[in-house]
Amino acid sequence: MFTFCPNCRTIFRLTPRHLSTAGGYTRCGKCRLVYSAIDYLYEDLPSTREALDLVRQSGADQTEAEVQEPLVDNQAVSARDDRVAPLLSVPAGWWHQGGLTLQDVSSGAAIVFLALLMATQWVFFNRADLAREEAWRPGLEQFCKLLYCSLPLQVDLSQLVLLNRDVRQHPRVEEALLVNATLSNKADFTQPYPVLELSFSDLGGNPVAVRRFRPSEYVNDSDVIKRGMQPGEPVPVMLEILDPGTAALSYQFGFL
Repeated sequence: MFTFCPNCRTIFRLTPRHLSTAGGYTRCGKCRLVYSAIDYLYEDLPSTREALDLVRQSGADQTEAEVQEPLVDNQAVSARDDRVAPLLSVPAGWWHQGGLTLQDVSSGAAIVFLALLMATQWVFFNRADLAREEAWRPGLEQFCKLLYCSLPLQVDLSQLVLLNRDVRQHPRVEEALLVNATLSNKADFTQPYPVLELSFSDLGGNPVAVRRFRPSEYVNDSDVIKRGMQPGEPVPVMLEILDPGTAALSYQFGFL
């Protein structure tokens, strides 16, 4: 192997033993410059001279002194020769492949920890939206058990049914109707109380009047509302509304 000094461009022959002993550095025997021989290392002399010619043509690192290229034989260049003086005492071959250190392991572990922390924070702050997806729900429930957080109640309006319903003239208030109904949650999980919609239509099916009732308007206990509709538990509802008039011939209940 050959290298050349980037300052005076003197060519030297080196062996792997010289490079490993010197940590890849050499000291030029002519101008005394210490440089990394690895940066100017070539397998054979023609390649070295070709690279040196390219440096000359580019005008890089030119000096006023005339460029000399004495070839130093292998006997003249040794680890003890000041032309290739070792600067560092390191194991042989260290510059080919660095070993894994405790600092590398610690840095990698810190990066993984921060990535997991960011992912956990994202799931935590978006858990309400994610909980609406059936695929996410079981995992989020376990997630919140560990972190002592809460999830919004699962919603499936198709599982809410009316067991009975009745709309009649109010017995004590003029121009008012009394509505009685019983709701039930057929799902196997607790659901939030829905917004109850009562609509009236004429003979042609055209809407005449619509009224929507929030849970607090048909359930008196706020704790019951927070607890949600338990599976299979009937919920009686009684509502008092204004009479929409004689044009209202049919009515319909809906859940929102």
